[in-house]
Amino acid sequence: MIRSLKTTVALGAVLVLAACTGGRDSSSSQAAQISSYREALREVRAAKQPLPELTPALIESLPTAALEVVLEARGDTVFVVPYSDRTDRRKGALRTWRTASNGQIVMRDGVLIATRGLGYDLGSSRVLSVLNAVEQRSPVSGPHNYFAKGFDNSVTRIDLECEMQSLGDVRIDIVSSIHSVVHLRENCLGPDDLSVTNDYWVDQRDSTIWKSRQWGGPELGYLSTRLLKK
Repeated sequence: MIRSLKTTVALGAVLVLAACTGGRDSSSSQAAQISSYREALREVRAAKQPLPELTPALIESLPTAALEVVLEARGDTVFVVPYSDRTDRRKGALRTWRTASNGQIVMRDGVLIATRGLGYDLGSSRVLSVLNAVEQRSPVSGPHNYFAKGFDNSVTRIDLECEMQSLGDVRIDIVSSIHSVVHLRENCLGPDDLSVTNDYWVDQRDSTIWKSRQWGGPELGYLSTRLLKK
């Protein structure tokens, strides 16, 4: 029972800790709370107890938006919260999501742009056709350009020619929250017979990407995401 309780606390800590560390409050009470969360998480890992399933009640209790990210090639699941939001001259708003260990995932209106601190990161990407497709909730085809980092911090440009298609309107369940979405699929071909497929489940009303499977480069692989709380 004690281990189960600590496991539940740790899952909340993974989310809340990342939110807390993004602020300006450096009080001793907050530092003690963060230390407690970290200790709980270490004990869960040491005991090799799986994290509990997400529940609607837990998600509702979160004080901030939250995104679940699965790094498929590694079999790792991380939970991230917003670290910063900004706009620039390009299409779409930029949001940086941060993990409890300070890794970052940058998205433009829910489309993967870059990663930081995950290893073999995606330096940047150009995704104008995808953004147009998401905004219109209908197929818009065009190039998808990736700039992937290597082990020696070198950057490789990967140019893909992509065709977007609509797989129709569907309903998806994210932790008992039902969303009516259009499923867009981007099929891409690149150099040396490289084939990439990106999937986006886009809200039929406001273009929110509730779920996705996006390629982050040849080393990082695919990132599957679920928007737990908007």
